[in-house]
Amino acid sequence: MIFHRRGIPAGAAVLLLGLTLLWAASPARAAEVITEKDAGRTFPFKMGAQFKVDAPHPGDVFVLKKPAFDPKILKLTGRQDPPTPGQPGRVIFTFTVVGAGQTTLRVTYFNPDDKEAPPVEVLRVTVKAGR
Repeated sequence: MIFHRRGIPAGAAVLLLGLTLLWAASPARAAEVITEKDAGRTFPFKMGAQFKVDAPHPGDVFVLKKPAFDPKILKLTGRQDPPTPGQPGRVIFTFTVVGAGQTTLRVTYFNPDDKEAPPVEVLRVTVKAGR
């Protein structure tokens, strides 16, 4: 049996329709994960996109500061700290793009007991957000 005038077999048309429906019903693409290995890179995102920043935490007396960024472009929507407070591990920040433009995203940590030591930069990337 032939489907439509172009001569596509009915079985192929059904298979194509099934694959299209399966693709449309599949979960959204996993959020981009940015790490310290990405330092210096530029990341383009569309409005409403979510992404994660996976940053190292040295533990001990160090404090990981809230990331610095333009709040007109990004919104910090989550933070997951290491399972054991005070121990080295990873901190995962979740962001949502809320405005168009460009911002620098910086993650730093510092030692609150050493007032003279400057913060240590863990990560700096550029986020370009479009519509």
